[in-house]
Formats: sequence, structure tokens, C-alpha cells
Amino acid sequence: MAEERKNYDKEFKLKVVEVSFARGKVKEVAEEYEIDPQMLATWRSQYKNHKEIAFPGNGKKMQTEAEK
Repeated sequence: MAEERKNYDKEFKLKVVEVSFARGKVKEVAEEYEIDPQMLATWRSQYKNHKEIAFPGNGKKMQTEAEK
């Protein structure tokens, strides 16, 4: 049977991303918070490239001001 997909709220993602930047160790932080290292790397990339609109929630893509 397939494992249920986990959902993480914006606050959790921001916390984990900030911790990973402070420590500089993606794998270590991912293991500590029990998430996939690739997922954390994706979150870090989204945060670096779109800090103000990163992690909008509910599966919605990030939109820039021009797209809104």
C-alpha cells in the first residue's frame, strides 16, 4: 500500500530552510527533521529565488506580482 503523502505548512518549511542555511548541511538537517534531503534542497532553492512568495501552500505555484 502506498505511503500517505505528508504536507508541511509554510512555517515549518521556513524554519527548516533557515536552520539548513545556518548550519550549511542539508543532509544533516533533513535527517533531524525527518524529511527527504532533495525536498529540503528544493525548498532552499525556492526560498533563495523567491523569498517573499515562497511556499504559497495548497499546491499552488508561486506567482510574481506581474502574474497576479
